[in-house]
Amino acid sequence: MARRTRDLRESEERFAALADAAPVFIWMSGPDKVCTWFNQQWLNFTGRTLAQELNNGWVQGVHPDDIDACLEIYNASFDRREPFRMDYRQRAANGEYRWLSDQAAPHYSPDGAFLGYIGTCTDITERRSAELPADAPYCCMWSRPALPLIRGVRLNSPQSMTQTFSLSPRSA
Repeated sequence: MARRTRDLRESEERFAALADAAPVFIWMSGPDKVCTWFNQQWLNFTGRTLAQELNNGWVQGVHPDDIDACLEIYNASFDRREPFRMDYRQRAANGEYRWLSDQAAPHYSPDGAFLGYIGTCTDITERRSAELPADAPYCCMWSRPALPLIRGVRLNSPQSMTQTFSLSPRSA
């Protein structure tokens, strides 16, 4: 029994070392939809402790414009026990919102019991910025649902933002 306990502990230590060194954010949830674990990369990214992120604490960092869709995808996929992929903005330790691509799949025990989800997140902020067309509305740089016209003015440049909102060129 002592050997089995030692082997299990060593296996858990290897997993933790691997997960913490991986260049992605990794999370796990239980069958009740609440998160039970985040790797060190996630904690470094958010600047929060494991205790702060557990349960539904991670939701506090989701951008307000993304939270409804994020939770809808999460909950619907969870209820159907289907893999999912979603992109949303999460607040980083420096206060900046970064785009994450979150992919997860249901996790089952060897006997088929549903255990929850295992997911990974990748920071895709630079990729999303590069994908924006050069003539995209200026306000869409944040990739939020944008109104391209305000009082008939197309917001597709710093100049149009300056004119529309009476900003000085230095603040645009």
